[in-house]
Amino acid sequence: MANSQILVFTPQLNSRIQYTFDHILHQILGFNLKYTHKIEEFVAFDGPKFSYGKSALGGELFIEEFGLLNEQGFEDIDISVSDWGGLPCFFRVSEQSEVEFDFFSASFYLISRYEEYQPYVKDADEGFPVEESLAHQNDFLHLPLVDLYAHKFFKILKNKFETLTLPKKTSSTTIIFAVETAYAYQEKSFFRQIGGVFYDLYQLKFNSIWDRIQVNFKFKKDPYNVFDKLRKLKNKNEYSFVFLFQVSDFSVKNRNINHNKREYQHLIKSVGDHFKTGLLLGYEALKDISILSEEKDRWEEISKIDLKITGNKKFSLNFPDAYINLGRLGVKQDYSLVYPKKIGFRASTCTPFKFYDLDLEQATPLVIHPCVFNSEALQNTTILEVKRNLLKIRKQIKKVKGEFNLLMENSDYVTIEMKELLNSILKNEEK
Repeated sequence: MANSQILVFTPQLNSRIQYTFDHILHQILGFNLKYTHKIEEFVAFDGPKFSYGKSALGGELFIEEFGLLNEQGFEDIDISVSDWGGLPCFFRVSEQSEVEFDFFSASFYLISRYEEYQPYVKDADEGFPVEESLAHQNDFLHLPLVDLYAHKFFKILKNKFETLTLPKKTSSTTIIFAVETAYAYQEKSFFRQIGGVFYDLYQLKFNSIWDRIQVNFKFKKDPYNVFDKLRKLKNKNEYSFVFLFQVSDFSVKNRNINHNKREYQHLIKSVGDHFKTGLLLGYEALKDISILSEEKDRWEEISKIDLKITGNKKFSLNFPDAYINLGRLGVKQDYSLVYPKKIGFRASTCTPFKFYDLDLEQATPLVIHPCVFNSEALQNTTILEVKRNLLKIRKQIKKVKGEFNLLMENSDYVTIEMKELLNSILKNEEK
């Protein structure tokens, strides 16, 4: 029997159990899964196995269910967080269980974003406040807790089945650049140029006025046009860059370059020759599927490829509707799941996972790549503190072979501090 297969006995298999077990045992640990509700088949199986249910069959490795994975819909849950060998845990079960709490139910609660379906007071950006999250309230926002649960459970399995070994897996680093403003001055309309000059005069930013003149007369390269520099930086290393371009109609919220500009369209296609590219979602697109569909069609017309990747950086996510709409339009991957102004894991995992629709009780094809950092967080902290926190978090991610995803902007690479931060992180990646 192949070492990489684990048999799970469960009296009743449903979508929540399959979804959660797949994420923990297959996506994180790399094992193949087989399920059975037949006691005879379970007893006869000679490889790694365990049972999950209300009570043990007798003598096997048994994980007692809390009950969340056999429910439907969502309701208010009273959660009490305790400790499991140094890890926060909740949904405690009886001593009959090999593990004192149902970490499968706890993991589902976290990765399904169950708490974001609950009533809450929206933050200033009309989104889910980090302060409302269980992870923030119990000080585990910095932990890929679901992945840590998985690896701790592997040790329990290994103790029971000594020949069991982890399939090979490596961690990765990806920098996602949100290109909301491709150029600081270049390709702006006459009225936006005049407005910018008056704004700089009001702010006494005379250097900006001089830069604007030099760029528009082509004596100097636009400061936000860092794409060639980033291409050279990427060519020296093994990590990944993803560029997300906004093609929304200009509005109070969307301040991007006009998507009809030839120079901007050429930029999108030329960057796509070297990197993965996708759509940076506009403010209205996150709320209205018809606008989202229009932006998708527009992006595909410009890039000449099917849209597979999306992301959002500055606006509230509009969870879960935005993910439902992205799934309906066939988007495959999204990089929006991060708290805009707080470093940490919004879903307590560093492994990509499928969006689970709690209203329909089913996993969808849309894969969410959790990000741990949004450069908006720099509004509330210092570069030094960000660097320290990110390097600590990356150590955790490397232990569990997950994804280290950072959400930034092309304009971030203009400042010396942000260059040093990015270069420091990427240099550390090589070690």
